[in-house]
Parts: sequence; structure tokens; C-alpha cells
Amino acid sequence: MQTGEIGKMIYSLRLEKNMSQEDLCRGICSVTTLYRLETGERRPDILVFQALCQRLGKTADYVVSC
Repeated sequence: MQTGEIGKMIYSLRLEKNMSQEDLCRGICSVTTLYRLETGERRPDILVFQALCQRLGKTADYVVSC
């Protein structure tokens, strides 16, 4: 999966959960980092990616396979 596609999935899941960027990234990464991930400007660090997926209630494998 391409970087931009991962970001789009994170964005979509965040909206499904009705979460703000601040809610999702609190204690994991900065809002700026999350914005860059969602827009495809940056590829997520594996630990950050796993933590974001966990907070969204999904596994990293689920997000990558979609």
C-alpha cells in the first residue's frame, strides 16, 4: 500500500469514529505529524502507525489490506 493510501485509510477511519486529529494523536504524535500522514506527505513510523490503528480499533494489518 502506498503512503497516500495509508493516510487516506487513517483519515477515513478517524472520521468514521467521529474523532478529531487531536483526539486521535494525543500521546502518540503531534497534530502536524498526523496531518502529514493523512495527506500522504509522510510515511508513518511503524510504532506510531500501530498506536494510531489501535486507537482507531483496527489492526495495522487491517488498515494496510484495505
